[in-house]
Amino acid sequence: QRAWAAVGVKESRAASATSGALVTSDMTSDSRGVCCREGTLAGHWRKRHPWFPERWATPGDLGTPVVDLTGLRITAAICFDIHFLTEDAGRALDEVDVLLFPTAWVDGPARSDLRADLLPPLARRHRVGIVNANWAVSRPALPGQGGSRVLDAGGRVIAEAPRGRGPHVVRAALSPSG
Repeated sequence: QRAWAAVGVKESRAASATSGALVTSDMTSDSRGVCCREGTLAGHWRKRHPWFPERWATPGDLGTPVVDLTGLRITAAICFDIHFLTEDAGRALDEVDVLLFPTAWVDGPARSDLRADLLPPLARRHRVGIVNANWAVSRPALPGQGGSRVLDAGGRVIAEAPRGRGPHVVRAALSPSG
């Protein structure tokens, strides 16, 4: 059995020519990678749509890579990308078994969990399992922290982290939709 780890990084890279004009500043992306036990990079994604306050972040330019991890086809969407996912990556979602969805989710003042409204229809529409790893409750506590969860391709929550301070481990089994 193989072990995999998904990691988040602030990825810096040198700028290159864009649309015929040279960009002189470096670019930084909110990025995720999936590595195997041996440390080999198996998948790499950049957040396509930085959240409004993330002025430091450059929109990602990798598209929506699909990788095979021991028989499961996966892709990833990072946090705010979820609002554009069907439009940006609907075809990729239709091809995969699992969507990795790492977040630092912030809910509005009503403190309703918008992920509970967004994720089940997305899972059903694309017949994809969703693994949502969210940041833990910290100081200062913000609405939306905690609540990591796993949904099956029918949009049902099959595992969820307990509310409150963490860290918490969430375990669930997802299988190829093949």
